[in-house]
Amino acid sequence: MARWVLATIGLLATGALAGCSTHAAAPTPSAGMHGGARKTITLGATRIDPADLTMASSDVVAFTSTALDPLQVEFTKPQNQTGKISCKVADPKALKPGEKPWATFTQNAEGHFQAMVPPGPFPSVCTLAAGVYTFTVHRLTGNPYGEERLGQEGSITVR
Repeated sequence: MARWVLATIGLLATGALAGCSTHAAAPTPSAGMHGGARKTITLGATRIDPADLTMASSDVVAFTSTALDPLQVEFTKPQNQTGKISCKVADPKALKPGEKPWATFTQNAEGHFQAMVPPGPFPSVCTLAAGVYTFTVHRLTGNPYGEERLGQEGSITVR
């Protein structure tokens, strides 16, 4: 019995060490749509990391969520976003039929780009023109009336 316990502990320790030694993923071909780097903002039910991101206009920004519920991300500033924000699915081949409408940012009635971000990496990446952008993140409750909880605010400065 003691051998099984020691073997199990040894396997768990080996797995933990292997997980810690993984290398960073290579950028995807779509990550540098304009020759820049891919910047990722991690969203949670109560956090944005980093809350203030600075990037080059040649970079793309991606979002990933650690929340258990979908989050609504909305670019609130600048007011006029047409021609300043461009978002598209990073890897269209990875989507299943019918998923595209849910996999990217769209403009709402106010002209703001917004998306519902499910748990995990969001398949859409965005390029932004030089300027300062503000976005809010709202967690929607399970309320059938779509009641929102107070949102968090983040910013992106593009140089």
